[in-house]
Amino acid sequence: MRQLIRILALVLCVWALLAVILWGTQLQKEADVDRYQDDPLEPLTVQVLDVGKGDAILLTCQDSCMVIDTGYDDTFPVLQQALEDAGVDRIDTLILTHFDKDHVGGADKLIESWPVDQLLIPPYSSDSKQYQQFVEAAGEAGLTAQVVCEPLEITFGDASGTLYPPLLEEYEDENNYSLAFSLSHGADSFLFPGDAENDRLQELIGLMPLEHTFLKVPHHGRPEENTASFIRAVSPQYAVITCEKDDPDPKEVQETLDLLQSQEVETFLTYNGSVTLVSTGTGELTVTQG
Repeated sequence: MRQLIRILALVLCVWALLAVILWGTQLQKEADVDRYQDDPLEPLTVQVLDVGKGDAILLTCQDSCMVIDTGYDDTFPVLQQALEDAGVDRIDTLILTHFDKDHVGGADKLIESWPVDQLLIPPYSSDSKQYQQFVEAAGEAGLTAQVVCEPLEITFGDASGTLYPPLLEEYEDENNYSLAFSLSHGADSFLFPGDAENDRLQELIGLMPLEHTFLKVPHHGRPEENTASFIRAVSPQYAVITCEKDDPDPKEVQETLDLLQSQEVETFLTYNGSVTLVSTGTGELTVTQG
């Protein structure tokens, strides 16, 4: 009986400690929201572009510009137009999460068209044509890539974040080499996990604080064994799935979409048009599509 009482007391103590931690976290969130509502930050704009079943994401804040992935070779004009419309004359940071053709395909043209100050890539290489074209373009531009092997802190206008590299040297699927980028802007936060699959998602669940305001859904909405636990951990208010209307397996995208909707996440599909999110750091994003 005494042993049972001790166990129950221990359980109650643990629950009490968790309650205090959660309460303190909530108070901090509310304080952050109040602070930035009184003194909004310079806007951060995130554009998740419609490049089919591929990723091309443009971020601007003050005079800074960041690009995360570049879509396919033949969808580069979409990214090019977005950069021109934003009045970008140089790119502060180019992040290539991994080297699949739907993420690196437009990188050579981007590097040929705009000066790039910082190029960040994951710690592996590829024998694909698109990767080789990217490497050649970087070489001709005199641009040296920084291979990210340790978490890297990045400041971007009024925003700051961390780029998380893969933990293992080898994976069966190249998607698991994806760099994951977590960006905070006042009370708003954004998570870009590339095409992370099951192994990489599990790494992220144990690696970093996952709760974010916005999630770029991994791997174009393809569900994994731990997709549900990953989404619950991120607990986003908004999400974007980069996909095409005539997906070869629309049931897979629908499964993830149903999961997001069951968590009351406002979700956008890029085949309905590019998605633009604007943050002033107040915890309330402005989201438009088209």
